[in-house]
Amino acid sequence: MSDLTKEFVSRGGQKLGAALEAFGVDVRGATCADFGCNVGGFTDCLLRRGAAKVHAVDTGYGCLAWRLRRDSRVVVMERTNALYADPPERVDLVVIDVAWTPQRLIVPAAMRWAKPPGEGIGIISLLKPHYELA
Repeated sequence: MSDLTKEFVSRGGQKLGAALEAFGVDVRGATCADFGCNVGGFTDCLLRRGAAKVHAVDTGYGCLAWRLRRDSRVVVMERTNALYADPPERVDLVVIDVAWTPQRLIVPAAMRWAKPPGEGIGIISLLKPHYELA
């Protein structure tokens, strides 16, 4: 596990990588959005798997890893709440790892960003059951 963890800026990359493998998702050439990017584990994973562009969206500021922040394929969208943000463009894939926001709220926001069914890849979200109880 430590070798895989070193590969990404955070363990999030490992989690998303496992999901992409399990679901057979190919992101090569895709434009993506990463809701709740934080340090950028999901963003890092998408880029390493060939994504053309990633909109890294987070309400926080200054958390995204420096090497991702400098990457021309990353559109840094700090201090941005994905629930209320207008998408700069429709994306092939939205990946989600948000705290304090239930799926019933974040998935409709992701649908505004995602290309229509049949035109893009879709939405992959990390579920956190303790936030879904409310």
